[in-house]
Amino acid sequence: MILAGAPARFGWGHLARMKLVCSALWQIGHRCSLQEYPGTPSKADMLLLDARDEDFPPWANSLRRASIDNRGRARREAPAFDALPHPAMLPAEWKRALRHSLLPFHKCTGSDKGRLRVSPKRYVFFARRKTQPQYIEWLRKQTVVNSYFGQAMLESLCLGKKVQLHSISRYHGQLARWFVPRYNSLALKRFYLDGRGAKRLAEKIAELLTSESSLDSILP
Repeated sequence: MILAGAPARFGWGHLARMKLVCSALWQIGHRCSLQEYPGTPSKADMLLLDARDEDFPPWANSLRRASIDNRGRARREAPAFDALPHPAMLPAEWKRALRHSLLPFHKCTGSDKGRLRVSPKRYVFFARRKTQPQYIEWLRKQTVVNSYFGQAMLESLCLGKKVQLHSISRYHGQLARWFVPRYNSLALKRFYLDGRGAKRLAEKIAELLTSESSLDSILP
């Protein structure tokens, strides 16, 4: 089962991308259920946590566990997968995280055209929730996307958009300034951001379900 950060506290990104992982697991023959963090006790072979840097809930201590994009205690307690680059990563690690990007597209036809810049301007983001089809339709129509470091940034780059990253917090600003020059300097961006990250990550999770190997052998 998967625990995703509740939208009221964590925003909609965690739940949306965990739906992609859950769907990808079903497609390769693994049943998957999805709950909002911290969830309730459930019989499962494994629990996958995607709620920023939160801890595993106590009721899950008896389960096989793993986390996604967690930089807290959960990362030290169980195998960790990454689908978003982070400054603590070595080049090979953040490039691998890009290969696991969880995107609602089967193919990223515009990855090599997408460009990032850090905007010096202040920008106010209004939390007007769209359905996934509405959001994708809106995103496809944009030429320039104003966003901040995170899921929408990767989705926009996948579609070949010019993306201006704004600092909605000091932390987001640091992430943007770290990532922008590194992404823009990548050759063959379509190799790293190709739209198949959810399938790729689901396959790694499936390996963890059936393997007693160390994390290093599971995550090449």
